[in-house]
Amino acid sequence: MNEYIVLDKSYLQGAPGDELRTLAETRRLLVSAALFYELLTTSPEVRRKCFRRLPQIRNPVVLFEHIGVLLRREVDTGSPAGRPSENSLDFPFEFNRGLVTDSYSLPEEALRVLKEQTADVEGDIDRLIAYSETIGQLFPGLLMGTATTVCELRRDAYATICDLSWIRQFYEDISTNESDYPFPRIHHAHFSWTHIRWLQVNLLFALDLHIRHAGRLRRNLTTDLRVRLEHDVHDAQILALGVLEGELATRESKLQKWHLLLQSGDVEQPGHAAD
Repeated sequence: MNEYIVLDKSYLQGAPGDELRTLAETRRLLVSAALFYELLTTSPEVRRKCFRRLPQIRNPVVLFEHIGVLLRREVDTGSPAGRPSENSLDFPFEFNRGLVTDSYSLPEEALRVLKEQTADVEGDIDRLIAYSETIGQLFPGLLMGTATTVCELRRDAYATICDLSWIRQFYEDISTNESDYPFPRIHHAHFSWTHIRWLQVNLLFALDLHIRHAGRLRRNLTTDLRVRLEHDVHDAQILALGVLEGELATRESKLQKWHLLLQSGDVEQPGHAAD
């Protein structure tokens, strides 16, 4: 059993209190910037409830910035960046006690950082939309044909994204054709690379969105849908971190399913987008 476990908002908010306390006593909770962003931009009531559920002690969780830290390290070193816990922030801290009140206002510095992160999130949403538009080219026939045929094609698409030989070739193709990003050359231990896991996770979310919106995601885009895509962006990062770490605490059935899928290569519920 891994000492660390990546925490997501659904688990922090919805897990039974005894279960969460037991988890905090037996594992080190790894909280990423993606989760902090969600907590600091949610309603004061939800923020208060979530922070109250975390251990009220010094260094209550292990802090990690964001997946870009791991991606940059791989570009700089040409080697796998390692688990999120091996790249965590190491300094003593306590959560601001104001976070467990409804009246707390974020300081100017925190607001500035959130504004920068919001811009990054918007870029991630646009990237996910673009990915969803290419899925039909990678996996034709997902939206037409008999129910049996479509079911099989969708099942195969999920399994293919998690297949080592396919994702290795796909990575080589995009790294060769993309000139604006310095993809590291990967020749070994592919599933230990953040670049590979991040690519797989984005493809899984894009596949799900392509199926859910019948290939018309951009055409159907509304303000409410863009908010839901923001949640997908955060979930994607937390899922990737959970896969890299080997452990993920979530109550989202989609994330549970995909975490197992990426770890095992098996399609648990074939043929349709996860609910």
